[in-house]
Amino acid sequence: MARMSRVSLDSMKEYADPILIKQEVNSISNELHMWWQNCPPAIRDQSNDWRRIVRPRKLTVPETLEEEGVSSIRSCVFGCVIYLNHILDPLNREPPKPEVMEAISNIVDIAKETPEGYGLEMCLYFGLFMAGIAIFNDFETEELLRQKLKADTRVCIYVSTLGHHDVIRS
Repeated sequence: MARMSRVSLDSMKEYADPILIKQEVNSISNELHMWWQNCPPAIRDQSNDWRRIVRPRKLTVPETLEEEGVSSIRSCVFGCVIYLNHILDPLNREPPKPEVMEAISNIVDIAKETPEGYGLEMCLYFGLFMAGIAIFNDFETEELLRQKLKADTRVCIYVSTLGHHDVIRS
């Protein structure tokens, strides 16, 4: 993530060398691909609808949380694919590459399957945001992304429970 951010920043500089930027993006992309291929199949191949799969027994809480974590990892990896392509074409002048379309589709599918009201969307924010910058004129998907990115203050760990009058005193 740090390397992608640095390359993104470098790409916006007035004196940026597009060839060097493309080489660095390709290097990061290759490393991401190699890492992804070395991940266990249970992570790479998790079905987006894993919650609806008929099983001989219900998943335990730890098993469910592990599967939720896998969904989050997958969403993040797909978000990285979009981010790397965005660095090379920030204004979307070229038609989206198939890998970007597949990443968007997977992120959207994961988001659709993620239940609301438990704070699970927070683990998908990066992927949701990246999908959001990569789609245009798809109002249904845009609305889904907005809904999933909207923090539910009842479950969001990033919202302060202190009122504006409250002061923490030591």
